[in-house]
Amino acid sequence: MRLKRLSNKEIRELNKDNSLVRLNISFNKGEELYIVSDKSYPDMIIKDRKAILFKDEKDEWIPSLYLITNNKNAYEVLPKVAVNDGAVKFILNGANIMRPGIVDWTDFSKDDVVLVLNKNKGILAVGSAVISSEDMRSLSRGVVVNNLHHVNDNIFKFTR
Repeated sequence: MRLKRLSNKEIRELNKDNSLVRLNISFNKGEELYIVSDKSYPDMIIKDRKAILFKDEKDEWIPSLYLITNNKNAYEVLPKVAVNDGAVKFILNGANIMRPGIVDWTDFSKDDVVLVLNKNKGILAVGSAVISSEDMRSLSRGVVVNNLHHVNDNIFKFTR
């Protein structure tokens, strides 16, 4: 595992990242942020020994479940899908979010970062929309959200 503290210049660059700007997430000069690189995990940024961001397959920073649960704005701004009880165990094992399991949602576009909730609004996962909510309405099956990070995965366990 490689651990490197981010310089003030790197923190300024991180603050310009569109995905973070949209969520109103920024970091202060001199904050102790580290990037962790390891084959077992995607690249992550950690603060106070907690994973707060990770990179997806498109090399974009995605907020971790820890950051989302501890940042009211991120929780409120992110689009959401709620799933039925039958889908929960599959999502917690890394399965993508399929149309038949979705019972409620807010509007989202293709490629948006989407928060996945159980029907009681408990956070299960964060993912990337494969299609828009508008296109989803006409489907009865298929993948709607790719599961990028879920409760009890390696990123979650790193943060515990």
